[in-house]
Amino acid sequence: MIPFVAKLFSPEIKTAAQEEIMKNKRLFTAIVGLALLFRAGQAQAAEIKVFASTAVKTVLEELGPQFEKATGNKLAFTICSSRCLKGEN
Repeated sequence: MIPFVAKLFSPEIKTAAQEEIMKNKRLFTAIVGLALLFRAGQAQAAEIKVFASTAVKTVLEELGPQFEKATGNKLAFTICSSRCLKGEN
């Protein structure tokens, strides 16, 4: 066999080629995964139900609109006393 051709089929060359193929497959998989996550994040805004005590009402009224604007999700607040939240009417 010609030395150059024999060198092409050596185990070192095959291993390097296989490693390159695996690296490309991993890169492709990572790109597809990120694209799917990006697409899923844009799919639909959610309505998030928030049950909170009156003690944090002012904070939620201030931060709620900022959260909605930043994420596109809608917040639905249910604010009552901590006794009400525990179910102790």
